[in-house]
Amino acid sequence: MKKVTFYFVRHGTTRFNTLRRLQGRCDSPLLAEGIEDAKKASLALRDVPFTRAYCSPAGRARQTAEIIVERHNVQLVELKDLEEFDFGELEGQCLLDPKIAETVASHVKNNYDFSDLGGENWERIAKRIHRAYDGIAAEAYSGETVLTVSHGSYGEHLIAELFGISIDELRKAQGGGFPIPNGSIFEFTWTDGKWDLLCLPKKPQDFALWKKEGRG
Repeated sequence: MKKVTFYFVRHGTTRFNTLRRLQGRCDSPLLAEGIEDAKKASLALRDVPFTRAYCSPAGRARQTAEIIVERHNVQLVELKDLEEFDFGELEGQCLLDPKIAETVASHVKNNYDFSDLGGENWERIAKRIHRAYDGIAAEAYSGETVLTVSHGSYGEHLIAELFGISIDELRKAQGGGFPIPNGSIFEFTWTDGKWDLLCLPKKPQDFALWKKEGRG
């Protein structure tokens, strides 16, 4: 039996996060709060024996990952397939603008299809998710533990694609609103081709408590 354990971390809080702007493939630096998010994630994961570490090429993800791996003797590798969902022409636009919010909502309702705006659809991000995670699982040896640092919408799609939990179901399970806070962590495994989600996304302090209680 071959088993690989994965940890997914969302990057820390950025300027665009606080301004309620869609980031997607564009970037925005971590704020002091975002650096603190990354440090909290690092602390929560301090005892995890990572053998591999990957991050999205976006600066916000790379910076978060670098803070986490400071505690671990592991090489950090950028992986393009971990990039955030591409929102096309809407990237950088403010969700506080009613017209922008309405446009986003209509495209989300249409199964997250932003292709008419030059962005991605569900099929494209699903292919990226499988290339990334199936590829890492195939390359890793049994017993390895892998860190991946990516983005919020990517994480939602990952949970839906690998574990069959729809984004609506995930949001309800997480109490409504956006279900993957900045710096949050979730853990899952790949065992002989089968994916299993061990916990829903948790803030670092809650994840550390969950691990301490022996659930992970």
